[in-house]
Amino acid sequence: MWCFTRVWVGLALLVATVSACAADGDASCSDASCGAAETCREGRCEPVATPQTTGDLGRYTRVAVRPDGRLVIATYDSRFTNLVLRTEESDGSFSDRIVAGWRFEDHRSVDADAGRWPSVAVAADGAVHLTWYDAYAHALMWGRSDVNGGLQVELVDGGGDTDRGTHSSIALGEGGRVHVAYRDHAQKRLRYAERAPGGGWESWAIDGCPLAEGCGDVTTDRGEWASLGLVAGEPRIAFYDRARGDLDMAIRDAAGEWRVSVLDGRDPATGMDSGDVGRFASLALDPKRRVGIAYYDATRGQLRYLAPDGATSGPVRVDDGVYSDAVTGSLRHSPVGQHVTLRYSDQGSAHLIYLDAGRLVIRHATVSGVAVTSVADLATLAPGGHLDFQVTPDKRIRGAYGAWVVDGPLKTELATFDLPLAGAP
Repeated sequence: MWCFTRVWVGLALLVATVSACAADGDASCSDASCGAAETCREGRCEPVATPQTTGDLGRYTRVAVRPDGRLVIATYDSRFTNLVLRTEESDGSFSDRIVAGWRFEDHRSVDADAGRWPSVAVAADGAVHLTWYDAYAHALMWGRSDVNGGLQVELVDGGGDTDRGTHSSIALGEGGRVHVAYRDHAQKRLRYAERAPGGGWESWAIDGCPLAEGCGDVTTDRGEWASLGLVAGEPRIAFYDRARGDLDMAIRDAAGEWRVSVLDGRDPATGMDSGDVGRFASLALDPKRRVGIAYYDATRGQLRYLAPDGATSGPVRVDDGVYSDAVTGSLRHSPVGQHVTLRYSDQGSAHLIYLDAGRLVIRHATVSGVAVTSVADLATLAPGGHLDFQVTPDKRIRGAYGAWVVDGPLKTELATFDLPLAGAP
């Protein structure tokens, strides 16, 4: 017998429906008394089967790694507009589960659009935590899948005219606390939410001008590519300020006050605009729990990196996109750095995997301190975007992305990669 509570969103209303389950052998239910994801069969409330067909996977891909090194992948199915969770089994195979993208209304499955901008993390107990943007409800959602396959889903923020939840980034704190950074799409600002260990969400708008001279009348457009990390339990959020073309950082101190500052995009000495930087921001913590950030310089078509110990040296130009033409031998330039992800090894070296958009290749760079030690193509990988990876306990680089399928209509397929840390690329 199936007796459970299911939380669902329909037409921007959060409805918690508790099924009126009959005791074993007691034929006392009806369709009206069963939950939104149930139907009455032979006097008992039973779950309605959910759609399991998947299509064009790979966009908005994010990965986490279990303690034993197995991959957990959250990705968006752009054909069926679903959030798909792909998990690696103990034998190395993968299984898919549709987490969101459908609704049960009047005891039937209804297509919806949910699953863009996911983020994923694995807790110490093995449970998988997910956040994603539900375009159907205009809301940020959170889900927890336990080791037995049970799924808990809650509305975090937004709904209706308060369109919130794109560019989500999740981090798990001590004691079961969940932290999420995301964008308020309607108000074009950065937001942050926390879930207490016992349940219940609180959320805040992160405002304030990051410039000492004031922000003037420039329209606010912040919060894209939010990337969250926890330092001593407090959030650090790197994000892109589209209105000014800056890379910004939001920090909450122990007193609960937020401070926003410009990291790049403005000359610190003159205050002059130094370019459009900060897209595809990727924040990671090194083994000493210090913040590093990789990001794209759209003005120069370069990959940039702020090292944890590089506060005085400024941004590192990891890859400037300059290469020698194989035919003519002349120097040419290719825009590099889009879809970048930054991760650290246990020894503290920074690993960056990203797209060379001009040559259509995936590249890997390694930085030690502020010195770029290697930059090379990952020739075995098909070109694509939405890259993410983790460094596993057995010192490997394991990740996933949306590989572009070129034979036929433009689409992506979910591809994985597994590289030795010392030998990559």
